[in-house]
Amino acid sequence: MNYKDTGCEFSPSCLDYPFPACLEDSFRGKLALQKKLRNTEIKRLLQEGKKAKELAIAFGISQRTIQRVVKKCRGDG
Repeated sequence: MNYKDTGCEFSPSCLDYPFPACLEDSFRGKLALQKKLRNTEIKRLLQEGKKAKELAIAFGISQRTIQRVVKKCRGDG
């Protein structure tokens, strides 16, 4: 078998993969990680004083989604 370990967007090599299972094999796993990273960045920008409307435009999501992130951040949901 001729296998070329090209890695992915999460790791340069499959052998050095930082997660217990391949996120590429699980659509929801990859999506969950992307949302978590996005939400972390949204929280950081909100703390810096950015407005929900600006962030919604920048991330291509609705203001309602920004509100959900804020609610989760506060522990309300």
